Amino acid sequence: MSDFVAPNGNDDPFNYFDRTIAHEMVHAVFARTLNMDQDINDDGTAGDRAIPKWFNEGSAEYIKGGADRLFGEVRSILSKNNTATVDSAIQDVLNAVGDGQSWGDTSLNYAAGYAAVRYLEANINAKSGGSIADFSGFLAALNNGGLKDKTVDDIFQTLPASSGWGSLSDFIADFKTNAHAFVKNIYTTYDSAFTSNGGDATSIDVGAALGGNAETVVDDTLLLQQMILCKLGLKYSLVQRKMTLR
Repeated sequence: MSDFVAPNGNDDPFNYFDRTIAHEMVHAVFARTLNMDQDINDDGTAGDRAIPKWFNEGSAEYIKGGADRLFGEVRSILSKNNTATVDSAIQDVLNAVGDGQSWGDTSLNYAAGYAAVRYLEANINAKSGGSIADFSGFLAALNNGGLKDKTVDDIFQTLPASSGWGSLSDFIADFKTNAHAFVKNIYTTYDSAFTSNGGDATSIDVGAALGGNAETVVDDTLLLQQMILCKLGLKYSLVQRKMTLR
């Protein structure tokens, strides 16, 4: 990002330019390396997406860091409903993931997608019996050696029957039912740091794939394309070939 005039430009740390670009670059990478299946049906509805929107947007939020968005959404729910509690607001976030396919395209949905991707990574090693180590391993399985023929549901169906994640719908049901404590910890960790910093969000860890605060989550000394793809666990040689403009 050395040639980018103001990587941390914008008054809002959540919307720093380099973080926004990092988010959008994830979509570009997914579009070139995974089976997006974004066809539109005759009636104008979305096709059977191989990459559900919650996973697509949640992954992009995980790369740029989404703990601040999640924190903001919980705070927003609390401010708009005087009967809401942190626990009920967290559940609202979980429920916003929908059925795993439908998508409301609101900031709350993005927070839900981020939380779901974090929950997936935290549990995929155990759920797969060690065959899928982490988020990068899940993406590698989707990429399937560059064949781009796997869906998120396909990957869940390869997991042991005892995992409870035998399908996309199984994962979504588990997330809504059992991820409350996990997601609440993301919120309370950010909330504690936010309070300790007197409301200054610039130096708080934003819960990104490789850590960092709003100013450091994107390394300004690296080529953004290289950084994003390395974080996604894809080989740079593959990335370089697939991202070359034709």
